[in-house]
Amino acid sequence: MQYVKGNNIFGIKWTEGYGYEVKEFNIHEFINGVSTPMVCRFRKYDTIEDSILDHGRLLNFSRYKSVIITRKLARTSIIRVTVLTMSALKT
Repeated sequence: MQYVKGNNIFGIKWTEGYGYEVKEFNIHEFINGVSTPMVCRFRKYDTIEDSILDHGRLLNFSRYKSVIITRKLARTSIIRVTVLTMSALKT
């Protein structure tokens, strides 16, 4: 893997009180469809592994549960349709 500044491979922004060092970057954020230059704070990790572990912890927060559940339901529905289609083709 190529070098990633601050070992933050998922681009997780820094939040006070979470125990991570901070690294500031000049970036562009889209605000109302307009690319706007700004300085943002991102979490800085000691290793890539720390970044991966933190990303996993972040996805376990309740605000992301619905996204994960929706993806699992969509995947399950696709599998069911495929099985039903294959069953129909066999008859």
